[in-house]
Amino acid sequence: PSVGEAFVPRPEDLGIGLLFWHMRDAAVVGEAGSGRIALWNPAAEELFGYPAAEAVGQPLEMLVPEVLRDRHRDGIARFAATGRGPLVEADHPVEVPALRKGGEEIAVELVLTPIVQDRVPGRFVLALIRDATERRRLERERTAVLAAAQEHAARLEDLARLKTDFSAMVAHELATPVAAIRALARLLADGLVPLAEQARLLGVVAAEADLVAGLVADVREAATVERTDFDVRPRPIPVAALVADAAAFAESLPGDHPLAVEVEGAAVVQADPERIAQVLRNLLGNAAKYTPPGTPVVLRAACVGDRVRIEVADRGPGIRSEERDRIFEKFGRGRDTEGNTVQGSGLGLYISRRLIRAHGTELDLTSTPGEGCVFGFSLATAS
Repeated sequence: PSVGEAFVPRPEDLGIGLLFWHMRDAAVVGEAGSGRIALWNPAAEELFGYPAAEAVGQPLEMLVPEVLRDRHRDGIARFAATGRGPLVEADHPVEVPALRKGGEEIAVELVLTPIVQDRVPGRFVLALIRDATERRRLERERTAVLAAAQEHAARLEDLARLKTDFSAMVAHELATPVAAIRALARLLADGLVPLAEQARLLGVVAAEADLVAGLVADVREAATVERTDFDVRPRPIPVAALVADAAAFAESLPGDHPLAVEVEGAAVVQADPERIAQVLRNLLGNAAKYTPPGTPVVLRAACVGDRVRIEVADRGPGIRSEERDRIFEKFGRGRDTEGNTVQGSGLGLYISRRLIRAHGTELDLTSTPGEGCVFGFSLATAS
């Protein structure tokens, strides 16, 4: 549109001179009386997409989203009448939405400075505008990095606590069988035990020694799976054989848990039988340990496409959602029906998950509070 000379001042008339054109921020001069753009520097062209020839003389509100235009007009009128306004009086950059050519809305930081010169009639305002997109991106990145650092620090703290708990647990778990072995050995050495009782006491000594050996094996196994050279040796193995071995082991578990075995088909899978047997022993042992005596346990296997799904299900109290990740962590232990931490190394599920992952699959858990848990994994069938 055609504009009068009085409406388009020169930058030097407003006291901003050549600095106006070389500002790195978008610089826009508006005239309050008409609400139109009077000056438009190259940085404004780049930010908003309008060349100066298209911007100068146009209403300032073309840079304002529709929803804010009434407030913009009120602000212009107030500034024209009083030389004051909420944005003009702000002592820091204000973030506001703005419109680029084509209607794209962007976030900008805005600083308004009133300009009053005797040589140029009317009230003018200099708007220095900076794209806030990059700042927002950096803030998001900083927030994400801070959150990751806090999470890492929390996990380190949890790991330190778990290690401390593990050390105390190992000392506790070893103390009882070692004390029993020492006491029984003294009795036997002193010759105070009748011959008829010696065999029974030797059996007790052997059982206590097995407890120590089991704990040592768990600790050693945990160290083994951390090594980069840890691997498995898969070979074709009938699923029925894996299940049969696990069922035989379940007969030795405490708690008188009835075991139901369900095997569909006669599939052969590609797996390391010793390692899978270890996983199933851990899962069955946990089912016996964490559920009330007499509750049933189910060991089942079924074909799902070209894989075989193997599960151990119980009817215990289930696992609370806040504990589902922790029980798979090194040294993490669950709780019994009364909410007390169950004795043990806290390595069984950690080792089991590592072993299953070494088979190229995942050990997963589904649990409904009050109804029990299902731990399961799938194995590829042998070709």
